[in-house]
Amino acid sequence: FSLAKPFNLWMGLVGATFLVMSSHGADQLIVQRVLACNSVREGRRALILSAVIILPMMLIFLLAGTLLWVYYQAHPEFPIPLPEARPGIGKNDYVFPIFIITAMPAGFRGLLIVAILSAAMSSVSAALAALASVSTMDVLKPLLREQREERWYLGLSRVSTLGWAFLLVVVALLTRHVASVLNAAFALNGLTSGAMLGAMLLALFWRRGPGGPVVLGMIGSFAAMLFLTLQFRDQVFWPWYTMIGCLL
Repeated sequence: FSLAKPFNLWMGLVGATFLVMSSHGADQLIVQRVLACNSVREGRRALILSAVIILPMMLIFLLAGTLLWVYYQAHPEFPIPLPEARPGIGKNDYVFPIFIITAMPAGFRGLLIVAILSAAMSSVSAALAALASVSTMDVLKPLLREQREERWYLGLSRVSTLGWAFLLVVVALLTRHVASVLNAAFALNGLTSGAMLGAMLLALFWRRGPGGPVVLGMIGSFAAMLFLTLQFRDQVFWPWYTMIGCLL
């Protein structure tokens, strides 16, 4: 057991459990999809189905990597030389694209490229929708003194979507030299995910009392996680951030 090791059994059983609870229960990126259901019953069914489907999906990802390893054990020479590693991109990240270009039939090659692009577009669009929804309905709408028509808020959300898209492009350009963008993104998410999960659990199991102390607790959790990240970044890996922030 170690909080500093990147991946181990306890991290997967404990740390990842808190992380998934936060992402599926308090993160607008996932919650907005549940809110699109017609009833609470359908929302619960969607979450349960998501938990059931994610296991075979992960097994498919692992199987794809295993089959690539088996293929290149039989064909050790790459038709295209592997490019040199760059910040954020290792040499092994080029293996699958090279396999698509050189080993797959033309028809399957095109279908797979389209599938990858569509998956990337759906992920980006969901993130933009979540950012626009929160910034419009949870931040800007309460600040406006006079209520507007829903059509006005819809137009505002479209403008905010463009603004967030531009900001994300800027962030992508600024982080192109980061060693691991995925680790950095999860670490930043861990600063607030624990606080949101803690607030959600309080709302579920302890509904009495004002909301002010909960907000102060979330701010305190964020401040503590920011201090922990800056001072003990090498001692605590990001999968534990959500659990620690929730307990705080």
